[in-house]
Amino acid sequence: MRFDCYAVTISDLTRLDDRAINRIIALAWADRVPFEEIEAKTGLRESDVIVTMRRHLKPKSFRIWRARVSGRGTKHQKRFRKDQKMIHLQTHEALHQTT
Repeated sequence: MRFDCYAVTISDLTRLDDRAINRIIALAWADRVPFEEIEAKTGLRESDVIVTMRRHLKPKSFRIWRARVSGRGTKHQKRFRKDQKMIHLQTHEALHQTT
C-alpha cells in the first residue's frame, strides 16, 4: 500500500487500516529496512513512523523499539553506508597488518 507522496498529516495516520498499520510496524521493527525505504514504500517519513509506533504499540514495546533503532546505522541508509565502509576499511587494514 502506497500513500500519497505529499506530507502525511495526523488525520491521515488515523485513517490507516489495520493491514497498513501492521505492515508499517513490521517494516519499522525489521533491522535491515531503513526509514528511507519505509518512506518509499508507504510515504511515511521517519517522524510519521514514530508517531504510528507510539500510537499502536504498548508503552514498554515502544520504548524498546526506540532504544533499538536510536543510533542504529541500519535504519538510515546514509549512516548504514558509512558504517559498512568503516567495517570494510577495518577488515582490509587488519588483513594487511597480519601479512
